[in-house]
Amino acid sequence: MTGSLVYHFRMHTNVTRGYHKSLNTIQSTAGFEEFDHKLKPLIKSKKTSLMQEFSFWPTTPPRKLGGVFELRSYQLHPGKLLEWEQQWRKGLEARRDVMEGVGAWFVQVGDLNTVHFLWQFADLEERKKNREKSWEKEGWADTVHKTVPLIQNMKSSVMVPLPWSPVA
Repeated sequence: MTGSLVYHFRMHTNVTRGYHKSLNTIQSTAGFEEFDHKLKPLIKSKKTSLMQEFSFWPTTPPRKLGGVFELRSYQLHPGKLLEWEQQWRKGLEARRDVMEGVGAWFVQVGDLNTVHFLWQFADLEERKKNREKSWEKEGWADTVHKTVPLIQNMKSSVMVPLPWSPVA
């Protein structure tokens, strides 16, 4: 997997307690040290974020739907998260009519003022069609118009689940 980027999502009811419990469980698993020793030379860099889901968009439990996922990440201007959330609450209904989201989170530890949205599609063609349909829905254009000025930087990553993933 030279040059590949791997995302690993772990869900915890209590973010900080769950994170530490997962780390302790993983590190105390038989064979972890040997695995970790073999894996480290393959990793160029590693980044961890602790995120909280938005109350208006509970995370969907893992589903075996296959296809592709799109992770959209937005680095907001400091102090604009609440305004972003208020606008997205309004616009999300238009989006939900044409696309099913997996979840939405904001970073509490890591790159602060960052928001992530995860969407699932059968393929990239379905993604394209659904994104185009969004513009036909009342409220979507207004949401985009009001949230774009709040953004410093944005990124979209298309991901394919690995065979052992619970969503493959």
